[in-house]
Amino acid sequence: MLSLPETAFLVNMKNKTKNTVLVGVMAAAMAAVSVWALPMPFGAPLTLQVFGAALSGYVLGTAKGCSSVAVYILLGVLGVPVFSGFSGGASCIVAPTGGFIIGFLAVSLFCGLFSGAGHYPAIGAGLIGVLICHLGGVVTYSLSLDAPLAVAFMSVSLPYLLKDGILVALAYFVSRPVRRAALRG
Repeated sequence: MLSLPETAFLVNMKNKTKNTVLVGVMAAAMAAVSVWALPMPFGAPLTLQVFGAALSGYVLGTAKGCSSVAVYILLGVLGVPVFSGFSGGASCIVAPTGGFIIGFLAVSLFCGLFSGAGHYPAIGAGLIGVLICHLGGVVTYSLSLDAPLAVAFMSVSLPYLLKDGILVALAYFVSRPVRRAALRG
């Protein structure tokens, strides 16, 4: 028979292992939806990366959701082709659209903050994360190409805002049964 400290240790170890696996699974899910990219004439491809970042936050909460997105970004920076169009490497972060990649942390953060809330606060928070992500993307694009902020906004943000808003809402509704299963298991 195990003593109380031994039992607590095993339960804690099981929880740490479960959390590590969940972070890894969500990082892999983000990579899976990110590599698909439809080239667009504006300079930024059409992707599902916002969906992956939002799903990570909604399913795992703030800390673990951001951790999964950080793992995804780190893998990409290290050269694993997990970014849009099967790209990878540190050059992707300093590329004109690299600000969006870092901005995915904001999407996950805000979705995670309200992951247990009702539909409207959770989706609203996710939309704030998307706006912060787009702000970073627009500024990086503008600085990289020495373009005015208005031109950068019209090129790489405006055409994608509605799509990203829809993806956040979709991620919220998809996350509900996934979150219940993750918390239960």
